[in-house]
Amino acid sequence: AFLSVPPLKNTLGDPAIVGVGLAAIAFGSGFLQKDDFNALPWHLLALIAGGNALGLAVHESGLLEDIVDLVFSMLHGEHPWILTIELVAAILLVGVFVSHTVAAIIIMPLVATIGVQAGQPVPIVFCCSLACSAAMALPVSSFPNLNSLTAEDDLGGSYLRPAHFLMAGIPATLIAGVLVASLGYILATQLLGHVHDDLAPHQ
Repeated sequence: AFLSVPPLKNTLGDPAIVGVGLAAIAFGSGFLQKDDFNALPWHLLALIAGGNALGLAVHESGLLEDIVDLVFSMLHGEHPWILTIELVAAILLVGVFVSHTVAAIIIMPLVATIGVQAGQPVPIVFCCSLACSAAMALPVSSFPNLNSLTAEDDLGGSYLRPAHFLMAGIPATLIAGVLVASLGYILATQLLGHVHDDLAPHQ
């Protein structure tokens, strides 16, 4: 992470390049062996890489700005709390199917821009950030879920099946979403509502 700070990033480039370089050094020097390479959780790494690539494509192509304009034109004039509920619900829906990380990479820049235009960026972003981690209904919803699904006993049998995640994850996701959009919004407004005023430029 320290290699990705702005002064070094200008020299080394994207953090992904730094990661590939460190991997090349580790395996090229013999510090890590072929067995270590084969033991890496490639399904998780592919999910992370795909999410990062998708987020970068959405941002660099200008699609993010187009989505912001479209969404805000549809939601313009709504109360910030109603807007928060709708955004939390959208994040939960996306996060269930594409994982917390991908949902955060794709949606949080959109949420931040909408929050600024709505005049309450801090409570909206705070609640939506919590909602990114509240989706847990499927094995692909989070990396811990994927790791749990791949855990096996001594005979090679899986401890968990996708149905187990649905039975526990759907109620947990709904409860967490309701708490975030209600109690979370109230706390964010009361405790963090002044942050936007402090950060706003003084006339």
